[in-house]
Amino acid sequence: MNCDEKNYISVGPWGGQDGIPWDDGTYSTVRQLVITYSAGIDSIQIEYDKKGNSVWSERHGGNGGVRTDRIKLDYPNEFFISISGYYGSDTVWGPVFVRSLTFQSNKQTYGPFGAQQGTQFSLPMSRGKIVGFHGRCSWYLDSIGVYLKPIQQQIPPKALVPAQNIVVNKPATQPFDSDAESNWKEVPYPPITARHAVSYGPWGGNGGMTFDDGVYTGVREVQLTRNGGISSIKVCYDRNGQAIWGNKNGGSSGIRMDKIAFDFPSEILTQITGYYGSTILMGPTIVKSLTFHTNKRKYGPFGKEQGISFSSDSKEGRIVGFHGRKGWFLDSIGVHIL
Repeated sequence: MNCDEKNYISVGPWGGQDGIPWDDGTYSTVRQLVITYSAGIDSIQIEYDKKGNSVWSERHGGNGGVRTDRIKLDYPNEFFISISGYYGSDTVWGPVFVRSLTFQSNKQTYGPFGAQQGTQFSLPMSRGKIVGFHGRCSWYLDSIGVYLKPIQQQIPPKALVPAQNIVVNKPATQPFDSDAESNWKEVPYPPITARHAVSYGPWGGNGGMTFDDGVYTGVREVQLTRNGGISSIKVCYDRNGQAIWGNKNGGSSGIRMDKIAFDFPSEILTQITGYYGSTILMGPTIVKSLTFHTNKRKYGPFGKEQGISFSSDSKEGRIVGFHGRKGWFLDSIGVHIL
């Protein structure tokens, strides 16, 4: 693994668990990318820049594919800042691999390449550039992840919170799903400025409806309910010294409750990891397990570590908000990081 750049973070990979791992390491930037695809992504090959010198990676994937496209960036003025796509199987019992990829540069969008079918993933990024790729490969591109490096120039940020964010203002000791909750009134707060926050995920399924708690100054407490997977999550945030309870995201089918109270403000939530998959044959994909990592210790795992693993992979910075999808269960989860 080449470590041309020291100040970077690793995100992903997204996709299946078959094949063998590959890791290009980190470079100065990306010059171009060659992608071969048909029903999914068969292979990719990247030309990197290492301090002014061209470096080609190996081809990651198989020899199939009916179409090959080349993304040639306007080096050195243009660089990748984000990727998104889909992963899944093209047959009922087939392996999970990357089905589609879209690349976003600081100038334009390239793609989609492949079939936009399966589970969607994305990497919203507002203050970094992609300086390397990693993942797994075999006959196909089984999974893909990226290395990101902060950049100096300003990229217009995406709003991470709506114009008016509705939250519940109640003490941090408020019991989970207590009858007393009805005594607390939901009040509107002005949106938090999220110009420095970065969103990762969500990881999980596409069912349910989207939720976004917005961006705060920290996380004080997390409460989970479980029943074969994560039924719901509810978070007590900190906003400049004030405890703010977010909404309960998920269903009411949980038969077990877990309460994770952090030693705030000295203990900081820095990372989440977990697993997602189906609880029954052909059932919906949900979050099955969650583990919370702080600057002091690890909490969990909560739930069954079965299915596809994921990690926010950001040990630098702190988690200041959650987003994802919710229905009868917690379908997917992502984080906002400062």
